[in-house]
Amino acid sequence: MSPRRGARDAFRGARVPQKVEVLKKVKDGLGPDFVLLDVRSRAAFRKAHIQGAWCVPYEELASLLPQLPLDRELVTYCWNDY
Repeated sequence: MSPRRGARDAFRGARVPQKVEVLKKVKDGLGPDFVLLDVRSRAAFRKAHIQGAWCVPYEELASLLPQLPLDRELVTYCWNDY
């Protein structure tokens, strides 16, 4: 299974928050119920990222899923072709 398909399958049926919700949470500060996952490459993350975001490259998302806190809301972001 490709990493892209594995990550997509892992999140099938998940609630998709609207951009305005995410922006408000980022502006207000990432609280204990919210994890922002930067799914760009590690190199892109090192150059710049939203403060408090976790670096979880998309290609590794499916394999890292068991390590993520599934009792919190997970929101991914990127600015490329994902």
